[in-house]
Amino acid sequence: MAEACFLFVRDQIRHSIAYGLAPVTCRASRVLAETSGLCYAKSHLLAALLRANRIPAGLCYQRLVLAAGSL
Repeated sequence: MAEACFLFVRDQIRHSIAYGLAPVTCRASRVLAETSGLCYAKSHLLAALLRANRIPAGLCYQRLVLAAGSL
């Protein structure tokens, strides 16, 4: 079930920027209704689908900052 949810979001939900779509969605229900969203919005939908199928899921946002000269 987890794999099916992942594949659904990956393959059926379009990335808003890649497709030049508006509006930009955030809530899982709106992402599902619009079939589009940014990365974080698609993550919201995936977590909601997993939870709806009794698979524990959570999100953690992280900000990545590269130090100058670290590349």
